[in-house]
Amino acid sequence: MNQQVSKFFLPILLLFFISGCTYNVAFNPSYLPTSEVIPASKKLDGKGLIYMSPSDASYVFSDNPTTFTGGGTKLTLNLGDYTREIATKVYSNLFIDGVDFSTNESDGEGYILIISPKVTRFSFGYNQAQNLGFAITPEVTISIQVIVMSPDGEQLFERTYSPPLYQGQTYMASFSPDEKINQAAHILLHDTFYGSFVDIRQALTE
Repeated sequence: MNQQVSKFFLPILLLFFISGCTYNVAFNPSYLPTSEVIPASKKLDGKGLIYMSPSDASYVFSDNPTTFTGGGTKLTLNLGDYTREIATKVYSNLFIDGVDFSTNESDGEGYILIISPKVTRFSFGYNQAQNLGFAITPEVTISIQVIVMSPDGEQLFERTYSPPLYQGQTYMASFSPDEKINQAAHILLHDTFYGSFVDIRQALTE
């Protein structure tokens, strides 16, 4: 019985211990899934441009979790950096010559397509309720808008992606719960951008 009580309270005690903390996490390429190798025959000729406005490219998220567990903590991450790095990694596989990145919308000349990704919503939580208090599951939600334009400004593709809640690996206790969220954020962003990559390729090659 004492062991069960300890298992129940350990995650709570750890999150109580770290309550009031602000965590600053950073982009970590090792958290990203391995990308599928796309043969050159399925890529578009030329080079693409990833464009983000200066405000989108520098957007920093800083907020509390949506759950009661860990409610006294705050997570800060530069979603602009994450979007740039992950979008560049994913969309480079769309073009034979890869992609460049710019925050200047007048830089589109010389590229066959301009892709503009933007995170429009992000939230996270520490779900303890589904584990009956014995463990914590990190969870993340996002919405991403992706617009594709031709060099002359014609909009060729636009879609907003709001995938289901993503849950990372459940753990009993951790002194770095922020990194559990960080890892889940990397995976969900990557998978969502990859889904848009598939849609863009289908839309433009049909």
